[in-house]
Parts: sequence; C-alpha cells; structure tokens
Amino acid sequence: MIRLLRKETPLADEAGPQTVAGRDPKPERLLALLIITAFPERFRLPPQGLAFAVVRTCREGLEHLDRSRFDAIFCDMGQLGPAESGFRFANSLKSRADVPPVFLMTEQVTVYDETYTKRQGAVGLVARTQAALHLAVTGLKSGTLPMLAAATSAANTPFPDDRGAMVSVAGLGRVKLGLRKFVGPAADDVVDRALRSLLKRQPQGASLLALVNAVAATIEDSRERDRFLAEFGA
Repeated sequence: MIRLLRKETPLADEAGPQTVAGRDPKPERLLALLIITAFPERFRLPPQGLAFAVVRTCREGLEHLDRSRFDAIFCDMGQLGPAESGFRFANSLKSRADVPPVFLMTEQVTVYDETYTKRQGAVGLVARTQAALHLAVTGLKSGTLPMLAAATSAANTPFPDDRGAMVSVAGLGRVKLGLRKFVGPAADDVVDRALRSLLKRQPQGASLLALVNAVAATIEDSRERDRFLAEFGA
C-alpha cells in the first residue's frame, strides 16, 4: 500500500529530527513520488523515505494527480502510449497551480534534451534509475536541485561507435529516442518507414549510420537536422 500525503503537507520538515527524553527521534515522513514509465519493474522497491505510485501512461498519471498529493513527478521523456509522451505531459501541466516539480527520465541524457525539457515546463532531466531519482529528490529537499550534474552522469555517456554495424533492436530504439525530441511520438513511424525503405534497396541489411542519415533527411529544419546528426556523430 502506498502512503500518500495530504495537500497541506510541506515537501520536507523545516526542522530536523528532535529528540525528547525517553523517546526516539521524530521519524522522517515519506515523500510520495508519482512515476510514469514504460519500465515499472525498475521501481518496484522504493528506497527508505520514499513512497512510489507507479503507472504506465500519462492518462493514469493524471488520474492519480487529481486524487492525491505528490511531492514530485518522474515521467519517461519518450512515448508512453497513443499520442502520449513525457514532453507533452510536462507541457500540459503548465497551467495547473497544484502540480509538484516534474522531472523527465531517459536512458541517454544530452544537453539538447535538458534544454528542451525545461522549455516544456519540467525542472530537469534524469537517468531512468532509482539512483538518479534519489539524487533528484535530495536536490528537491535541499532546494538546490543539483541533479543535472550528478544524477545524469551515469547515463551521460556517448553512444558506442557501432554506427557501421547492422541495425539492431537497440540501435533502432536509440534512433527513435533521438528523433522524438524533434517530432514527438511520430518518431517511431518515421524511423520504421526509413528502415523499410532502406531494406528494400539493401535486402542484406542496413547499417546504423545509413539509418541515421535516412532519418535525418526527413527533418526539414536544417538546424534541427544538424543537431540530430550530431548526437550520432554523423
């Protein structure tokens, strides 16, 4: 059972634990987090001091937000369902006065993602791990939000230099993820069409670099096209 907080409860106690003669120190209350992710298995066991409500879609997330008070929301950056993505979800919450801080989560953090994340109304971007989430919460409690430098470090590594290799499932997912920040949920269809077109011309298989270039050709804005290519070193 998840312990949720009443709306009048502050984010963190202003005073530290107090000791009274003959009594234990005041226990720290749980912080309630709403987590919207396609990978709920990563968040089965909350760390000490945290309580999770984990759902798979933005629609479910909004239902929880209407019913309960949360200290923060962590939502996948990419596609979560039909016409749903973390970017759209964060943007849709801008007009709500009762919304707690929103963080977007991703496997691969880039400076472009961080910039676009803030434009959509989220306070930051973190790796999709419990360790990164815990660091972000620590920043919330201290009021410093240091997670952009610390919590993302584990995910802020370059793509492996396998661009000449044949497209794998992992490679296909990376290209889709990279394109989503430019075209949103339509990225999956765009990448799939580009791959089918390549395989018609090259039945023996297509390289990841060839797919990246084919997808880049669908981006009309030249600056966004260059940014997309730069993420893959193309």
